[in-house]
Amino acid sequence: MAVRTTVPLRDSLARLRRQEYLQVLRHHVTVTSKTRLFLPAFEEESLELERPKRWDGRWRVVIWDVPEKRREDRDRLRATLTRLGFVHIQHSAWICPWPCRDEIDWLRERYKLEQRVLFFETARIDGDENLRVRFQL
Repeated sequence: MAVRTTVPLRDSLARLRRQEYLQVLRHHVTVTSKTRLFLPAFEEESLELERPKRWDGRWRVVIWDVPEKRREDRDRLRATLTRLGFVHIQHSAWICPWPCRDEIDWLRERYKLEQRVLFFETARIDGDENLRVRFQL
């Protein structure tokens, strides 16, 4: 059975094929090695945290010690945490109330910072009243 496509979709697929991002085989389409170079950046940009309607009362904290020679990785990590909704609470310490273990593990692996970035959850942070207001909890 043939799949019907719209003209814009067909044009987009043709353009991606010409640019060697897609390979069209007999019955399916695959990404090329050229595309795979860009997938990690795309995955990072598409990271989002699920924000449950009801907070579970646990804070998620990320702390790191990334040397100056890896400044670019540190800056990307900081930018991603900000985009995900984390709040900067101390030098190299960020916090959010939503589950995010998988996303942080992915970032640690992506930048090869497993030994330099720590993640932990806690039910108590002294003086968290301002954080509760900031996160509207």
